[in-house]
Amino acid sequence: MADFVTLKWEGASPAEEHKFDLHEGRLDWTVVKEYFQADTVTTVEFGAPALFNNGENMGYTCRTFPGGSTIKVEVVKKASDQSVSAPAQGDKYEKLKRRVYDMKPPSTAGAKVGEFMAKEQMNEAQGPLLLNCRPPAASSPVPVQLLVPAFNQITTAATAAWPVMGQEDLPDVECTDFALYFCQAMSASFKDEDHRQDVVMTLLQAFLGSHLNYRKANRGERLPDICVSTDKAQLMHVQVKDEMGSSGDAMLQGQLYYADYIVTPQAYGLLATSLCPVLLLEVVGPLLRISGHAYSAGAVVCQPLTPMFNLLDLHKAHPEQVLVLARTLSALRSTLHELSASYASEEVPVSDTLPCWGHSPTPMPHHLQLRLLQQQASSVDMMGTSKLVYEVHGAVLPGGSERQSYIIKYTQRYGAAVHRAWAAQNFAPQLLGVELLPGGWYAVSMECLGFKDGWWPLTALLVDPAGMEVPDAIRLLGVPLRGTKLQLLHKRVREVLDAAHNVPIPDAPVAAGNSVGGVHGDMRDPNILVQLPRIPGDGQHSGNADSVPAEVQISSLP
Repeated sequence: MADFVTLKWEGASPAEEHKFDLHEGRLDWTVVKEYFQADTVTTVEFGAPALFNNGENMGYTCRTFPGGSTIKVEVVKKASDQSVSAPAQGDKYEKLKRRVYDMKPPSTAGAKVGEFMAKEQMNEAQGPLLLNCRPPAASSPVPVQLLVPAFNQITTAATAAWPVMGQEDLPDVECTDFALYFCQAMSASFKDEDHRQDVVMTLLQAFLGSHLNYRKANRGERLPDICVSTDKAQLMHVQVKDEMGSSGDAMLQGQLYYADYIVTPQAYGLLATSLCPVLLLEVVGPLLRISGHAYSAGAVVCQPLTPMFNLLDLHKAHPEQVLVLARTLSALRSTLHELSASYASEEVPVSDTLPCWGHSPTPMPHHLQLRLLQQQASSVDMMGTSKLVYEVHGAVLPGGSERQSYIIKYTQRYGAAVHRAWAAQNFAPQLLGVELLPGGWYAVSMECLGFKDGWWPLTALLVDPAGMEVPDAIRLLGVPLRGTKLQLLHKRVREVLDAAHNVPIPDAPVAAGNSVGGVHGDMRDPNILVQLPRIPGDGQHSGNADSVPAEVQISSLP
């Protein structure tokens, strides 16, 4: 007998239907109402008495409706839904909602990972349901730590190895004692998974504080094992497995419970001012891992923030492991408090003209979201997906009054001194600023060398424009460049690179009395800009059959 039923509402336009798993032959009726976002749902064949909405008999049995049945229902929608408008990013949210509603419950999907991967993650028609790096193509263009800066303190704490820990990095006595006690408790053997969940929840309540809400899922409910929340939002989901390999993939199940949460009315109402960040804490036997979830540009982003920690009592043999765990748990508590405070604050900047936060169609770091609002920018374009580079348009920069465009790049290392030295010699765009962000990221802002000023990437001069929309300025050069013109261009590029490499870098280390120059770490054609020569008489930048670009700059430094 099938372990699910399908509820179909023909009164919707188009008809709406969802599959629900039966747990021991029963259906959680609160989940049904949540999925239909309804006040009441009744069956057409038997009416309301066939469904028990309250008490111990909530749901129905296979004796009422056999597994595999399609059951027609009548739905009375929540009144508040009528006033909710569609997301600003178009129908991505609605498509996600339909996919999540039609998906098997996370407990089932997480127990059949191969089936879920084939159906949802390698879905060529709709794309992956989750951006969780499985398969590798299902990756978020923006790391979750840049989407939610509060997550960085967990990653920083988890990656601080024993040898580099200073006195100020050591966890306090309370966190160290809790980490030791947690390890001792999780190293034990439990009667079943339910008992381990009870212990985890008791320990978390004592450590995280009574100002948060804690809810343990009842058997059969489509909810994470433990949910930590405030009255406004969910903050952390906890998935507990008695041992490795028992009852499914805890990480995948947690990711799917987050997808469930994102399509609830509560989460939807938060997307105007938030990416709805939620932490995932996995406790799998004597192992622990923390992940971060966020909703960005119509996609569910899920990434681990820590490696898998041992929850064994190793304070004598490997004290460094316990100390790093204690630091990480301290950061977890701090992050939850920060998220809670952010939801309590009413001072979240928003824009009337630029879609931001959960409604933005462009995936972008939290830092860039704030910057666009502060600078009253008109739009932003992501320049490819392999690197975090954006072109901001119509921004009012500090100290200025005119709107202008600029480039901003996010990276974990940058040769700012080299860039400044090269820019001073007109070998690179002017560097506008370098900001150090949480987690060791840098936001690098630089001058935008645009097409209107005659600047083009070298790659535009090396490809055949047949069938492509190529400006007349490029076509006049006779692209792709070949023969003498190509040789002359390469000669000019080499001259600029040689000259740039000989520019002394201030404060750079000096070896054997020789000045040290800078080196570009990613010198490829896309990172070389060339300027077309001006046409005499009209001052416009263009090309002709006899001209070769003479000005060359290097677009950015890794």
